[in-house]
This record gives sequence, C-alpha cells and structure tokens, in this order.
Amino acid sequence: MDIGGVRIAPGDIVIGDANGVIALPPAALAAVVHEAELSDAAEPELLRRIRAGEDLRTLLHLG
Repeated sequence: MDIGGVRIAPGDIVIGDANGVIALPPAALAAVVHEAELSDAAEPELLRRIRAGEDLRTLLHLG
C-alpha cells in the first residue's frame, strides 16, 4: 500500500510525533532507534555551537 507516496508493507512499524512520521520494517527498528538516540545526545552541543555563531551549513555538513 502507498500512503502519500510512501510504501507501507504489511508488518511495518509506523511511528509518529510532532516532527513527522516514519514507517519501517521491524528488522530496521533497532538501528533507527540507535541513530535517533545518538542524534538526541548530540543536540545540546549542536545548539551550543549555533549560539556561538558557527555556520549551521558547516555543522550539518551541507556546504
């Protein structure tokens, strides 16, 4: 089934919050949760560096 152009397969896990929605196969859940935890842990340092005047594009490796 496709919802909004995103393929959802039987058994997929669908999780959502104020930031968005993700659908993934159960086998991918642990890796995605781990990456989300790493991102959350890095956020205070990222915000500190932004407040200190560092360029967000550089911090996010966008340019």
